[in-house]
Amino acid sequence: MITDEQMVEAHDLTKKISILLRQDVDPENPRHWDNVGIMACEHRHYNLGDKDGIAELNDALFRALMWVMADNHPGLHEQGYDLGNEYIPCPAHCEGADDCAECDGRQEVINEFHAEDTDDMVDLYHLYEDQVPGDLKLLILPLYLYDHSGLTMSTGPFGCRWDSGQVGWIFATHQRVEFEWGGDWDKAKSYLEGEVETYDQYLTGDIWGFEVWEHDEEEDDPTEGELLDSCWGFFGDDPETNGMWDHWAPEWRQLEPEVVWN
Repeated sequence: MITDEQMVEAHDLTKKISILLRQDVDPENPRHWDNVGIMACEHRHYNLGDKDGIAELNDALFRALMWVMADNHPGLHEQGYDLGNEYIPCPAHCEGADDCAECDGRQEVINEFHAEDTDDMVDLYHLYEDQVPGDLKLLILPLYLYDHSGLTMSTGPFGCRWDSGQVGWIFATHQRVEFEWGGDWDKAKSYLEGEVETYDQYLTGDIWGFEVWEHDEEEDDPTEGELLDSCWGFFGDDPETNGMWDHWAPEWRQLEPEVVWN
């Protein structure tokens, strides 16, 4: 890369420096980074979130709910009962007595922990969250997708019944929240929301690169000159806040960049 001194020495007074901002057409997916949150998404047409996110969320929910189920119904797990069972043995052990207040003689009752899919388990988790032991607790935020001439994602609903809806969840484990923030769940929640905002920038194409060109004053097309520097992968289009300024020579920061649509 050319140094500031070399750039000043080589600069011809008949030359002009132009900075072009372009959308990064091949950005890195931020879900490939070392994220704190695990993004679990399901969609018929798009591959969203983390590759094994749904499986990881299901596993974490299953372990938490099975602990609560075992605590409420001791011995059932040892008998082979889990969330998949719609019915469980009568807790009164009535052996079919017609006057049993629990089962009316059917010898079984509805399993209040029965879950058929991830949605069911998330609902159950929130219902019994106060009974989940600390090391199994989860921070879970919903994910909503708006699909109309492009995709955008948020942790809050978009309010359009036709083109938007819930597409999954982003979650973090108790262990990760303890490790990163010493158990500060408010900070963890803000961080997960930030991960979703970053992923939304990826989905909406709000990732940019810059090109610095030296060209003749009279030349309307800067790319007819010499490319001095370029870099890509900046989230957001404001050079002062997205990190571009750190790559620019001081005198370049006084210039007005031009947004060029590819």
